[in-house]
Amino acid sequence: MPFSKLLASAIFYAEKGFPLAEKNARYWVEQESVAAAGVCPTYTPGGVRPEMGDLFKNPALSESLRQVAAHGRDAFYNGKLTEVMVQFLRSQGGTHTVKDFAEFQPEWVEPISTTYHGWTVYELPPNGQGIAALSMLNIMEHFPLASYGQDSSAALHVMIEAKKLAYADMIHYVGDPRFGAMPVKQMLSKELGAERAKLIDTGHAACQVVPSQISERLNSYGSETIYLSTIDKDGNIVSLIQSNYAGYGDWLGSSGRRIFVSESRRGI
Repeated sequence: MPFSKLLASAIFYAEKGFPLAEKNARYWVEQESVAAAGVCPTYTPGGVRPEMGDLFKNPALSESLRQVAAHGRDAFYNGKLTEVMVQFLRSQGGTHTVKDFAEFQPEWVEPISTTYHGWTVYELPPNGQGIAALSMLNIMEHFPLASYGQDSSAALHVMIEAKKLAYADMIHYVGDPRFGAMPVKQMLSKELGAERAKLIDTGHAACQVVPSQISERLNSYGSETIYLSTIDKDGNIVSLIQSNYAGYGDWLGSSGRRIFVSESRRGI
């Protein structure tokens, strides 16, 4: 459907307004916060915070959506809205330029997937976080969640513990693929899911989790060590070990370098 149809209802309510429901009013942004962000006219019209039942209008949003409905992506990246956003961002200390927006191009990427009890589930690849959701499914598949019952403590426990394990891997391994390789295939493997599932204690919550040891990731960092030694005429020996191991640090510490000096008799 065209943007004009997709956005029609949102444009109507932004322009004409809608009464704030109880929850909306309760969690409305504080006046101090909107003042700090520079958006007082929008969220505290006339300097007054709206209350439950008040008619809230957002004419600026209505105009923004009209621009998108009329001009599509160019309204946002290369149009009137772009200039408004850049001006606001720079007033808040940003360094954005109109050129930054105009040069942006979306990326077309191949989705990643796993299976869960016969269903194929897709997510966006790194640098997104979707891989964690797929890792969770691979772990959860090893537990009879259906027999536990929906929203039961047993089911929620497995889900939460699986999330801890999946997020430990995501935080450790996921980054921008333009700047480094990521072990996506290994992270999505059923073998890893089975290994991680064994770490879940169905009777106790894990207070600390560690990421998986995926060899490809270590190798991408250059998990190698060099060794150098020299002996002078007086029998003084200098031994130097430089180890990158897993991105930083060495096998003896985190500084990445250790120098050992010892004295001995010549010839020993």
